[in-house]
Amino acid sequence: MDYLADELIKENKVTSHFKYKLNKREKKSNTVTGHLGFPHTGYNGDDICIKIAFLNTQCLDYKDLKIIILVATPDSMKNEYLLIKIYEEILSIASNNYLISKLQNHNNFQDFSKTLIEEMSE
Repeated sequence: MDYLADELIKENKVTSHFKYKLNKREKKSNTVTGHLGFPHTGYNGDDICIKIAFLNTQCLDYKDLKIIILVATPDSMKNEYLLIKIYEEILSIASNNYLISKLQNHNNFQDFSKTLIEEMSE
């Protein structure tokens, strides 16, 4: 999670305050559900930012964790429908072990996206 937050910081999408808020939120209530981690919090910006990581090694704290989808949402969200739709899709992925097993075999975003579109559109 920290790695993904650092990537957003390096890309100047969020500030280090986002990472602080994210860690604070995760300590209060973690967002790991089975094979999927879904850390998310707001930031002072305009765009929804998403970062995805596939874990090739076992996580010490969450042995079943395979995929992390980090979401940074604007503090003042203009299109709440879009945000709700993104959350619904991520939660749908979290409850689909077959899809997670297919997704974790990818090591690039293009293959991941293609599989996600194929499987979610059925």
